[in-house]
Amino acid sequence: DEIEGNMVVMTNESSNMTPIAMARVAKESGAAALMIVNFDRENPDAIYSLEAESKEEAEFAENHIDIPVIMVSLASGNLITTATVEEDMDEEDIVNNGMPDRIRLYGAGDRP
Repeated sequence: DEIEGNMVVMTNESSNMTPIAMARVAKESGAAALMIVNFDRENPDAIYSLEAESKEEAEFAENHIDIPVIMVSLASGNLITTATVEEDMDEEDIVNNGMPDRIRLYGAGDRP
């Protein structure tokens, strides 16, 4: 119920999943979008292209993945996922694991 219609946040840390495999999991779980946080501690501002790693994967993505999938850097992911946490907060006062209630994704021409 928490995933249905919401954006899922996943990391590529310790994962053998390709970006397409992550998108498949998100899509099949009912997510409205997927944000992958690039967990590169040595390059916290790095992102890379989310391309299919095989012809079969590209075909699956083309035919089945119809949700927005984005990658953000570790630095950006940390900023987003701790948006509601303040320095002196007690752990029991942190709501929604620090995530904001809403994140808006805009297409190129859709920004207000």
